[in-house]
Amino acid sequence: SKLFYRQDRDTIMQFLDSCIAKPDEIHRWELRKVRKNGGMIWARETARVVYDNDNNPSIFIVCEDFSDTHLLSEQLTYQASHDVLTGLINRREFELRLNRVLETCRMLQTDHALCCLDLDQFKVINDACGHIAGDELLRQISHILKKRIRKRDTLARLGGDEFGILMEHCNIEQANKVANDILREIEQYRFEWDKHVYGIGVSIGLVPVNESLPNITEALREADAACYAAKEAGRNRVHLYSEHDIELARMHGEIQWISRINWRIIILSSTANPLSQ
Repeated sequence: SKLFYRQDRDTIMQFLDSCIAKPDEIHRWELRKVRKNGGMIWARETARVVYDNDNNPSIFIVCEDFSDTHLLSEQLTYQASHDVLTGLINRREFELRLNRVLETCRMLQTDHALCCLDLDQFKVINDACGHIAGDELLRQISHILKKRIRKRDTLARLGGDEFGILMEHCNIEQANKVANDILREIEQYRFEWDKHVYGIGVSIGLVPVNESLPNITEALREADAACYAAKEAGRNRVHLYSEHDIELARMHGEIQWISRINWRIIILSSTANPLSQ
């Protein structure tokens, strides 16, 4: 029994009982084992019942060390669900967790909250100090955010300087308090780089997550719209979602596209007939 990893001893006994219960089958499992020096390996085992000349049963086990393969698999799984820069979960994993919470809402009618956070003045610092400084700023902000949320909450880097927080089993009043605590913390924070000190703010969009939300697309759409409304209202503030926010964000998007189209028309007009200039 000294070969078995302490937390796996009950599991191995269940495996062995299964072998005895079905002696004609070949059984396979994976578990941890202890090295002579106290280290740990992952072992892939194949087992079946064999009989001696007196028809007494024994369990014959072939063991293969696949620790390297298991470690690589864990690394790939981690990389697929986490942001390389900050170590936070990425957008894909965040959306999976948000979807699970929405399914729970529909079954149990529970209350949760979703935050979309967008750093103010990040581009200014990133352009002035360079991408290395920008990356370090994002890592430091990630650390601040992690300290301000509960263990059961989910914090993610959604992309660029945008973060998401999913507060499970949290009503909107509690979520609003947490969001404002984060706001004050980041407002007081100072980023030091190359003998210069920079202040930074954050715009936060807050959305209640309950059975009324049809899907994650709508949840994220509302959170983005609330975040945009926070920026439009003067930045560095928390904005609780309202139906007007979607229209505000849509109009902003249309204005941006009109500007791009007009700019393209001007460019095309100036290059269409160079001889006329």
